[in-house]
Amino acid sequence: MEILARWLFLALVPLMTLLTPIGQAAGSPRDSDALSTLSLRAVGQGAVHLRSGELFLACYRFREAVDLAPEWPMARFELGRCLRLLGDPHREARGHLRRAIALQPRRQTFYLALARLAEDQGDLEVARASYTRAAQ
Repeated sequence: MEILARWLFLALVPLMTLLTPIGQAAGSPRDSDALSTLSLRAVGQGAVHLRSGELFLACYRFREAVDLAPEWPMARFELGRCLRLLGDPHREARGHLRRAIALQPRRQTFYLALARLAEDQGDLEVARASYTRAAQ
């Protein structure tokens, strides 16, 4: 039953995303607040999925947060970290982590996540530089 429920969820999510009128009337400050709230909610849901070991669903929620608030560094960080846990199948985690660092360069956890990813990918030069930067 649980497998059927997950399958239905994964099959219906793209359809629900297309039908959601999130950006129809974008432009006013109120719409911006609504998008921020939705983005925050998506990160919270992603964190719940991550703690439950549901990496695909977690990454989906973090990606949703990035789509809603592309300049929010925590959404970028969480998506990059989640993609790393999945093995970064499309080699996009580094870009999200670098963008998070560009948006909030004093956040040491962002550098640690980039260092771990670089180490996983065998890029020891970037890993060393990121670990060094995190320690400063």
